Amino acid sequence: MTQHGPAHPRIGRGAPCDVFFEGFRRPGTVRDVSVGGVYVVLSEPPPIDSRLVLTFSLAGDHTHIACEGRVRWLNEPSVFEGCGTTKPNLPPGCGVEFLRLEALDRQRIDALIRLAALREASR
Repeated sequence: MTQHGPAHPRIGRGAPCDVFFEGFRRPGTVRDVSVGGVYVVLSEPPPIDSRLVLTFSLAGDHTHIACEGRVRWLNEPSVFEGCGTTKPNLPPGCGVEFLRLEALDRQRIDALIRLAALREASR
């Protein structure tokens, strides 16, 4: 488990997602999932403060999560292939804050984070 900033514990998963923005669907990958938001790997992320709809599934769970979010920060492509300029350890994309997330989906994310923490602690 990793934690980025003081806000929420996160799990680093790489799962396919769809981002719906301005009438278009953009395929991406979710990483660093928390109950407050997610990092989305996208070659061309929407601008900061853009509102979007995001759909994805959690590892080991095929139930789709559909939520509304807002782009909080960008990690634009750097001169080094596959690396972002703001966070070079992440590929280009954006941080998305969940604005509307069903309570059950939030609970599922929280349970997965807790499970990952228990597994890490037992190592």
